[in-house]
Formats: sequence, structure tokens, C-alpha cells
Amino acid sequence: MASSILESAARYEASSIAPLTEALEAGIAKGVFDLELSLGVVRLYQLYPAQVNKETLALVLSQLLLFPSQQAFLLASYMLPASLKSEAPFTTIFAMSDLFETGQFAELQKKKTELSAITDRIQNFDITLAEAVVSVLSLTYKSIAAEELAGLAGQPTDALDAIVAKFSGTISGATVSFEQTVMAEKPATSDHLDFQRIASALLSK
Repeated sequence: MASSILESAARYEASSIAPLTEALEAGIAKGVFDLELSLGVVRLYQLYPAQVNKETLALVLSQLLLFPSQQAFLLASYMLPASLKSEAPFTTIFAMSDLFETGQFAELQKKKTELSAITDRIQNFDITLAEAVVSVLSLTYKSIAAEELAGLAGQPTDALDAIVAKFSGTISGATVSFEQTVMAEKPATSDHLDFQRIASALLSK
């Protein structure tokens, strides 16, 4: 049902807020990331500010934080009124975005505890955030102490193996090494074009 709404003129109608929100929250609870649905709900909140559900909006933005390569959080932020960004919990969400973008990962892990009431509703939030952090560090460090990486990723050292392996990393003793000749994959052209299509549709009046 959600996809049929998003593919029709109904995506701009207030009556679509309830079914799209329901579909979105159900997906987030299962760990599903649906870029078009997330941005569609944010756009409806932009069009009908009196119907904004701040709890749902915070949930959406918190999940978008986990996928920085998609640029979705940035796009969603353009659709929010400035006044909302100064309210809790949005101040924390935007602070986390800034900390990630500036590479202050230790502070990021501390800040995320302020958002636990929301992030606990997002399946695998902590591990997905850790993967986003390690994806950046794998391009920055050839090697790093496992204990330091664990602190920056917000995960215990014994949970690092599966994470670093996703980014051509290996753990030997107390050291994590990354093969930097293998760069992180760039989004396929079709993915990039799909994002541009979504962005254009959502930002158009």
C-alpha cells in the first residue's frame, strides 16, 4: 500500500500521513531502511506541519543517521523548520550528525546515550552506527589498536571481527589492520540516479 501511495499524487495528501507512518514505523522496528518512504513522510510533515508527529519524525531522522552515504539525513533536514531543530530530541539528533561528519566518534558514542529512548526502537541501531564509523576509519587508518577502535565504534572488542571484516579489515592480537587498496564501493549509477529522482520529487512544489 505504501508503495502505491508514493507512486501516485496521493503522496502529497494529508490522508496519506497515517498509512505511510504506520508502514514506516513497522519497517524501522524490523530494521528495514526505506529511503523513499522515510523522505516521503518527512515531506508530508513539511506540507502539513500541524500534523507532525515529533516522536515519529525523531525516529525517522535517527535511522537516517545510520546511512550517511545516502545523504538522506541532509535532504530531510532541508525539509524541517528551523524552530524544530532547536527542540529536544532534535538537538541531540543534529548534534550526532555533526559529530559524525567531523569525525568525533568518541563524543558521538557518548551523545547517542541521550537518544536511547528512540534508538532502542530501531533494530540494530548500535551495530549499524558502529559499521558506519568503521567504514570511515577503514579509509583513514592502515592500522589501529583494537581497544581504541572499539571505543570509537561503541562496541566491545570481541564484537569487532564481524564489523571490520566488512571493510577488508583483520584483527591480529591487539591490532586491527585495514587493506586500504580496497576502497569502499561507490553507489551504482542507478542508485545515484534513483536518489536524485527521489530528491527531485520530494523537493519539488
